[in-house]
Amino acid sequence: MDRKQKTNSVLLILSILLLVVSIPSSSSALRYHTLVLNPQSQKHETPVQHNPFTETNPKNSLTLELIHREQLIPPAVSNINTREALLLSRLERDRLRVEALSNHVAAATQAESFSGPVISGMAFGKAEYLVRLGVGTPAKQLYLALDTGSDLVWLQCRPCKSCYKQADRIFDPRKSTSFSNLSCDSPLCKQLINTNYEYSNCSYSKSCLYSASYGDGSYTIGNLSTETLTFGTDTVENVTVGCGHDNSGTQDGYAGLLGLGRGSLSFPRQIGNNKFSYCLASLFTNSSNPPSKSSSITFGDSRIKANFTPLLQNPDSQLNSFYYVSLKGISVGGDPVSKIMPSHFEMGSNGSGGVIVDSGTSFTYLNQKAYEPLRDAFRKAFMNSTNLTVIKTEYMFDTCYDFTGLKNVTVPSVVLHFEGVDMDLPADNIFVKMDYNGTYCFGFVGQEDGFSVIGNMIQQGFRVLYDLDKNRIGFTPDACPMPSG
Repeated sequence: MDRKQKTNSVLLILSILLLVVSIPSSSSALRYHTLVLNPQSQKHETPVQHNPFTETNPKNSLTLELIHREQLIPPAVSNINTREALLLSRLERDRLRVEALSNHVAAATQAESFSGPVISGMAFGKAEYLVRLGVGTPAKQLYLALDTGSDLVWLQCRPCKSCYKQADRIFDPRKSTSFSNLSCDSPLCKQLINTNYEYSNCSYSKSCLYSASYGDGSYTIGNLSTETLTFGTDTVENVTVGCGHDNSGTQDGYAGLLGLGRGSLSFPRQIGNNKFSYCLASLFTNSSNPPSKSSSITFGDSRIKANFTPLLQNPDSQLNSFYYVSLKGISVGGDPVSKIMPSHFEMGSNGSGGVIVDSGTSFTYLNQKAYEPLRDAFRKAFMNSTNLTVIKTEYMFDTCYDFTGLKNVTVPSVVLHFEGVDMDLPADNIFVKMDYNGTYCFGFVGQEDGFSVIGNMIQQGFRVLYDLDKNRIGFTPDACPMPSG
């Protein structure tokens, strides 16, 4: 090789090196996760059964098991005994809950004035997670539904003007030595006047009345009272509780609601700790293997380090209970989706729009302007990694695939960029397994109403921490292990 050829060779090598170096960093940052499929014993897959537990941790924190509604109602009773049937039921609950939220937001932000009982939270009969606790003295064990979208703690009480069916006997306050109705002139009743739960100034018996109605048409009306709640061996006295004598709504077995919203009547506010966190485990397991994970909620300091994003305050007082966050963008496969703008997630001056973190909605619903570019970016990246194309289904999801015969699938990463914290979703949180035939769907849904909801499916495998004192919410990966012992 003569000198000229050597020079040309060196120049060629340098050109190649320069080309490699000049490739944009976003391309070299492409990131994927592996979705492990389990085609064996799928027809034996059932909701994880619950064994109630309560743990008291240092620094006055308390941990309770979270029970999914599908664990409370046996398949033999509900006739919903396959994964597909369970998911279809969950999809219908989601549809009704988001519709109720949409109606609530629209009513609050479009009306010039508002009077009458509040449409509180979302849809009471569509709650997803429950806790088991004791009410009264002696304590009577009851299931209460959790709702991060409303504040009031309430349960059905005897005597009933109207009560729905529940799993346990309806609580009778006349048999509790710690129960006390609040009078109309009590400070707590006067505080009620400054919330959305006021029913009337006073009852004929001079006791304080409350009323709350929900977006699915359910409601509760009764006396505002104080009562002792028991969590395992720990008791919390003088909790403000609505004792509902006129109730309509759910047929799903729970006795009432444990409100976890941001208002003064919510349970975290009442106990004075103003901190709680939960960890949501996957709802399904192979019945031949005992579950190693369990969903739980901790009231108090969980002593877990996390990165936080600020909570935003809705300017409309009727929407103050919800947990609004600032979502700045979304990345797929390591690349920011350029057509998703921060403005797609911003809250309007009248309280419309925005992004809500919700424990009671299963899937994640995005403003249509953000959803479509996310979906398109995901489809493109997924096709590049698998060569699989979208199939048509009857489900509400528009991006579904047939994974029949596959043991695992390479899935492009999806990262939600909140202000101050990134949430990198595991592959199990990105895809929803729809049936036993290998159908999986991208677990995001577009919706036209302007606001977005971060559902509980993409929160699974994370510890979600709520700090009401500092007005912030944190996310950190957590395996949600079963308690020791």
